Amino acid sequence: MRKAGHRTERMSAGVVADLGLHAMALPFETEPVPVVLAWHQRYDDDRTHAWLRDQVNAAVRQRFPAQD
Repeated sequence: MRKAGHRTERMSAGVVADLGLHAMALPFETEPVPVVLAWHQRYDDDRTHAWLRDQVNAAVRQRFPAQD
């Protein structure tokens, strides 16, 4: 079983460092929390909105590659 916090740790590392915070592991296992990109259906066929969604998806995939 993959630890749910691994990706969270990677995602928060920059913010933690920038703000001088300390991150600690939870003392128990947790289920993964999905991260989703949602929009109103009226934007499904909007080319500008589709471009923005593609940019966000590409940036997230580049920064946090799948580890399956």
